[in-house]
Amino acid sequence: MTASKMNTINRLTDAYQVVYSNGRQMSTYFACRELQRSGPWTGCLRMEREGTESMEKIVKLSEAEWKVMSLLWEASPQTMMQLTKQLKETTGWTKHTVMTFLKRMEEKGAVRYEEGGRAKLYYPKIARKEAVLQETEEFLEKVFEGRMGLMLNTMVEQQALSREEISELYEILRQAEEKSREGGENR
Repeated sequence: MTASKMNTINRLTDAYQVVYSNGRQMSTYFACRELQRSGPWTGCLRMEREGTESMEKIVKLSEAEWKVMSLLWEASPQTMMQLTKQLKETTGWTKHTVMTFLKRMEEKGAVRYEEGGRAKLYYPKIARKEAVLQETEEFLEKVFEGRMGLMLNTMVEQQALSREEISELYEILRQAEEKSREGGENR
């Protein structure tokens, strides 16, 4: 990463943030992505809860893997047969298909298992919030150059927002403004 693109890397209590010269802060995920483009990085530099630094791999989920993860986030642990029963109704997948997905997801670091009485018990290894944030940021960066305003403007122009969604956005912005004021007063 060039010095002109990045001013500083600030160490925070729970993550690393990269502050660019235009003042825009990127999330840890995009900071890692930028570092990967400019050097031989294999993961992201982050702080774990204990405060130690580690290399953390970004987990990219396919559309099919999102379906499996959604079931695991709703209720864990689950066996392969429990997952197959639920997924068969909506996708038609067999136990062999589900087994293949679980194996791939385990290799990616998205799920883990423990040996149960008669079957493996599968658990999500990544939090839903983390996966949603990563996917959202990737979409926003890829489609709208990371600009939330551009995305919202596109939705408004296409009349893709209902009155209820517009009200919800106003509430989100109001809460963000309150948090911003509270943060500014404490500094």
